[in-house]
Amino acid sequence: MRKIAANYILPVSSPPLRNGIVVVDDEGSILEVIDSGGKLRESSKLEFYQGIITPGFVLPWYRVASLANPFTESTFRNFDLMLFQQGIKGIGIVEKKAGFFATKKKSPLTYHTILELCPGSGHEEFEVYQQGINTISRAWNEFNQACSVSCCSSSLMETDMAEYILQFAAGHKLVIPLENSELWPLPEQLVRLKQQMERMSEEPPEGIRLNAHLLLIHDHSDLNAAACQDMEEVLTTFHIKKPGQNLNILEAMLALQEFYTEGSLLDVIPAYTLNAAEALFENNNLGSIEPGKNPGLNLLSEIEPGTFKLTGKSNLKVLI
Repeated sequence: MRKIAANYILPVSSPPLRNGIVVVDDEGSILEVIDSGGKLRESSKLEFYQGIITPGFVLPWYRVASLANPFTESTFRNFDLMLFQQGIKGIGIVEKKAGFFATKKKSPLTYHTILELCPGSGHEEFEVYQQGINTISRAWNEFNQACSVSCCSSSLMETDMAEYILQFAAGHKLVIPLENSELWPLPEQLVRLKQQMERMSEEPPEGIRLNAHLLLIHDHSDLNAAACQDMEEVLTTFHIKKPGQNLNILEAMLALQEFYTEGSLLDVIPAYTLNAAEALFENNNLGSIEPGKNPGLNLLSEIEPGTFKLTGKSNLKVLI
């Protein structure tokens, strides 16, 4: 058992705790979250850290295409280690040929594999779809690993396959990817994303909402007030990644913080914890610091005093 304290605890599901204490068992599960009332007393075996403790981060949508090609077992193990070092506890990993389920099962991270259906020339759409369902069944039945489908082209959602895809759709609340988003300025990305939603249905099926498929790869200086309001609707869970950019979770969080007027870590952290866990339907165990969960614990230091603002000098340390 460990007792871990810091200047602040950000449970996410409840207000910040000044000089709060988190009690965890040997497996990292939360036993108790203690509100000290801001007055921390000496206690045996209490670990105190300067900074802010947050839950482990969750990425609801990450393409393996952004990694090495071909994607091998060795590459995957290195990828898994990199995620852990970035403080990530859960991830929706998008693959065109899903695999490595045994390795994912052994990982300290929670994986939700999203198999992207991409019928090529000469392939029957329903044949590709059936292969996807077989992969999902194997993941769940042989390895108890969450697995679902998405599609690599919004045009598939206009075919007879749409109904079937939605039955086994990714845990995300949007199954339509935003195609070629890196080619467009941000306002046009928003317009096209809304158009895709309108094409699919005037009233999208229950549970289908704007979500992590939006790639933000431009600054926000060209956004008008209306577009900024639209952005607030789609920024619940997402991951910023520029083409060719290595994963750096703090840089992504800092970029999101800069979008909000007077933004701080309090605005940003839900997008990378509880909201993202909900998008993967993993919020029963990840995303917030609550008794019974095993969300992982990260320490953020070098935060701007009195404002909860991330800075370019902010550091991350994985505690659990």
